[in-house]
Amino acid sequence: MEKLIKKVYIDQHQCEEFGVEYFNPCGFKISVRDLKNSKDYDTSHNNLFDSYPNELFHLRREESHAPGWYDWSLC
Repeated sequence: MEKLIKKVYIDQHQCEEFGVEYFNPCGFKISVRDLKNSKDYDTSHNNLFDSYPNELFHLRREESHAPGWYDWSLC
């Protein structure tokens, strides 16, 4: 099994669309399907999304993270 990424990237446009932060700490829940369909993601992200196609992610951005990067966990 391929190792899954530990963080998910959300660009500034997506952050505006979802009403979440790009630079500041933030947390929110989103369906994997909605997240995947919001942008053309790279293979690493798609491998993660394809592993949990019908799940809900809790995404959390800490102050120490690079802009747009969120830790993910299953709800």
